[in-house]
Amino acid sequence: MLATVNVPTNDISKAEKFYQYLVGTQPLINKMSQKDSRYLEIRNDNVILTINPRNHPQETTACYFKVDDLDTAIKNLLQLGGKVITQPFQLATNLKRPIRAAIVADPDGNGVGIVEDK
Repeated sequence: MLATVNVPTNDISKAEKFYQYLVGTQPLINKMSQKDSRYLEIRNDNVILTINPRNHPQETTACYFKVDDLDTAIKNLLQLGGKVITQPFQLATNLKRPIRAAIVADPDGNGVGIVEDK
């Protein structure tokens, strides 16, 4: 199930206006303390669009799929020809529980995020 689409940006204000127009809803602005990260969150039809400061120049838009168990999902995706791009990490969220995620490459090398949300 598609859970989140993350858009890295160099200018959150410009990206906010652009994606607010496309999604058609008002954003929820969240300021997180993890690595001074702050992001814009827009929710529509149970999919979350997050807009974050870019971490590195090659960072691109990523779709995150919800999984029940991150470690099991990584193991299964590796068996299906995937490759781990980013080892499991904790997401900065406004939730009171930790959310783990990882990025894997599909067999063609496209990055896909997976997020464990229990």
